[in-house]
Amino acid sequence: MEWFRQAGRAAADQLESMPPVARWTLISLVAALLVGAVLLSKSSQLGGGTYLFREPLPASQLPAVEAALAKAGLKDFQWEGQRLLVPSAFKDRYLAALLDADVPPRDFGQLLDAAIEAGSPFESREQKTQRIRNARQRVLAQIIAEMKGVESARVLYDQGDAGGIRGGKILTASVSVTCDGNQSLSLKQVRAIRNLVASAIAGLEVHQVSVTDLNTGRNYAGVKFVDPRWLAELRDEHQKRLEQDWRQDILARIDWIVGVNANVKVRLRQETSPDEEGDPQWQPAEIKVNLLVPQAYVIKVWRQRYHIPDDDRAPITPSRDVTELARELAVHLKSHVADMVPSGVDLDLEISLQDDLAAKGEDAAT
Repeated sequence: MEWFRQAGRAAADQLESMPPVARWTLISLVAALLVGAVLLSKSSQLGGGTYLFREPLPASQLPAVEAALAKAGLKDFQWEGQRLLVPSAFKDRYLAALLDADVPPRDFGQLLDAAIEAGSPFESREQKTQRIRNARQRVLAQIIAEMKGVESARVLYDQGDAGGIRGGKILTASVSVTCDGNQSLSLKQVRAIRNLVASAIAGLEVHQVSVTDLNTGRNYAGVKFVDPRWLAELRDEHQKRLEQDWRQDILARIDWIVGVNANVKVRLRQETSPDEEGDPQWQPAEIKVNLLVPQAYVIKVWRQRYHIPDDDRAPITPSRDVTELARELAVHLKSHVADMVPSGVDLDLEISLQDDLAAKGEDAAT
């Protein structure tokens, strides 16, 4: 410690003995070095950061991207406006996190082209095509291997003659996946992998991608891939997402009712046949909403209508007036919700009265 104090005093004496111009020059130089060190440290944390996508992301997609990265435990990234800066060494991991969460990379084919375009100016066109193909296959395999539960992956794609009178070329791709331990691919992962590979290769359709689970030996054929379990899982996933979204939107629309809750059930209709190319699509056909309104709220409105003071301690039971008021409230609330429902979708809305204890229990469960 004594040595540091002596060194500090000597440095201070030396600084005071310097001419003012030299002194300020030295101080500015030290400050610049400190700022540079901080910036270098920040940059090193991102491993020489690189943008995950070449173009800014749409504002509507930012929450989904952040949620996907948080779910994967990825924190070493920065937003620069609507562009995402990630560590270069872990770029594949970040893309895989978005793939796991079914947040598809935007313009992924162009992203890969930019990453693997550089090459020798003396290579032939055929050599360049083969180099880009190999690089694309390798990068896709690396991204898939970073998916949760996946140990390794291999991607191959080829172009052949379509045959027939019209001729032409046809693209096909195959993905071989080995999962961790004895795990197997989920149907959601199969779907995500097929969508990823198809989006990365120009002219390749989803139905032209075949996925093989090497642990189980099961092949998910790309052409007209129809599996009842897969269809049911996709349908259930879409239905739950719609029900959650509708519940949040409805509660936000009627947030003046303190303690209100809602149960939402959506009945779907299938827009496309599973025999058609790509994934089947479903649209809502009917939305059933059961609003759980605290009885205290309806009684409060009842008191206001009939000018009954709040401090009136007379016992109140759900009377004909209160029941009729609940019906009026249902009509009023349905008019608030109806304009949220797309054309052609039926809305069935009813109200159930809850006592305060039941309402609190519902809130805790939610």
